[in-house]
Amino acid sequence: MLHPLVESAFVNLLVDGSISKMNPFNSNIILKKNEFLVLEFPVNYCEEKVVSSGAAHRGFSVRIMKGLWFRSGRTKSEKAEAISAIDTGKLSVTNKRLIFSGSKKSTEVRLSDINDIRIEKEYEGISISKSRKLKREFYLGFPNLHMTLEISDDENSEFPNGEHTWYMNLENFIKIIKRLSAN
Repeated sequence: MLHPLVESAFVNLLVDGSISKMNPFNSNIILKKNEFLVLEFPVNYCEEKVVSSGAAHRGFSVRIMKGLWFRSGRTKSEKAEAISAIDTGKLSVTNKRLIFSGSKKSTEVRLSDINDIRIEKEYEGISISKSRKLKREFYLGFPNLHMTLEISDDENSEFPNGEHTWYMNLENFIKIIKRLSAN
């Protein structure tokens, strides 16, 4: 179990840009003024789609003449929402935006436009809803990211000395996004 102060230090180093300044990412993202890259990793971009599961007809049909039928009854079509894979690419997180870059689709979301962010555990990812868009966007298949930090401080420090490894799980990712959007 990671010491709470160390876990908080990892999040702070990411959010304030210290990690990207110490060890710059090799990225193709064009950053805007006063923007820095926080994280970048591969994900699957998916969207909610309405899919039909077929139609069923109940009733009877009477042939009036060749090629002409009279049908009585009702036809029912079943529709359901499903998550549909759109593309695979990189999710780049900056202090101002989430940017997805794939071979078929690219999209960006200003952090200030995110209304809701949820963990989608069954898909190992997150979903977001944003201003001016009805359907949720899904970023699925999060990799197991981790960082190691060596702390060697004086004896009076609150931080425990030694090597500490921080794992970015979905909960930590959402903490980072919420902290960045609060700035």
